[in-house]
Amino acid sequence: MVDFYKPKTKKIMKNLMYFLSLTLMVLIYSLIMKVNRLENRDSLAKTAMNKTSIGMTNTIQNSMSGPSSSRSPIYEAKSFEKSNIFSPPTNVEKAFKERYKSVNECKWVKDLSNYKASFYINDIENIIVYNSEGEWIEIKDEISIHQLPPNVHHVLETKYPNFNISNAYTFKNKKVSGCYSITLTSPSLPTLEVLVTENGTIVK
Repeated sequence: MVDFYKPKTKKIMKNLMYFLSLTLMVLIYSLIMKVNRLENRDSLAKTAMNKTSIGMTNTIQNSMSGPSSSRSPIYEAKSFEKSNIFSPPTNVEKAFKERYKSVNECKWVKDLSNYKASFYINDIENIIVYNSEGEWIEIKDEISIHQLPPNVHHVLETKYPNFNISNAYTFKNKKVSGCYSITLTSPSLPTLEVLVTENGTIVK
């Protein structure tokens, strides 16, 4: 007697095995993908934590060191650091104190054989230069650019069209007075210091 069910049973078993194998492969693939996602997530989390840590460290260091470029040049000049203070000879310092009795703070700089003092009176910068004998040889007092006479503006615009006025001072020495010392700046050219008389004549 022929058993007609054997071929069908074998076919069903074969299909079932195929289905089980396919299902197992899908499960293994899904598991692998899940593990990869977990690893990537952990890696991203570690990277984010490292960046946050670096950012916090930089913030703390910056807060401890304080602002470096937020101070204006005028503020820096008004508050002289002790490390920048230069003590001139006694006779020079004595001459300065006799002339400016109310000034308690100034900055000294040695300029070749001379001594230059920078200080502020009523928020206006003053500069005086002494020789080694304690005699003043040059005095400059800061003024607003708008305080320069029209003749001075005209000659500077004519002679130095590529420059801008950066600072302006009244100027006098033993030989001349009534002059203006002008600092001129340009984006592409060296800074110039020009001496101009009230009538617009360039001295140097």
